[in-house]
Amino acid sequence: MSTATNMLALYIEAEQAVLGGRRYEKNGMKFEREDLAKIQTGRREWQTIVNAENMAANKVPSISIKIANFDVT
Repeated sequence: MSTATNMLALYIEAEQAVLGGRRYEKNGMKFEREDLAKIQTGRREWQTIVNAENMAANKVPSISIKIANFDVT
């Protein structure tokens, strides 16, 4: 797993805990209900990074097609 994927998992875990009415503490990070907006902002930021990594990893080479018209009338 990438760092971004790990961070996203932590933010999702924190969000679920806080939404469930619990305090979340892990790796020196402490969150409570008042921090929900900050947690959700962090989750969205890491989700954007994970999405970009996944798109880069799954990039399919583009195919270019050119058509020439040799019709002489």
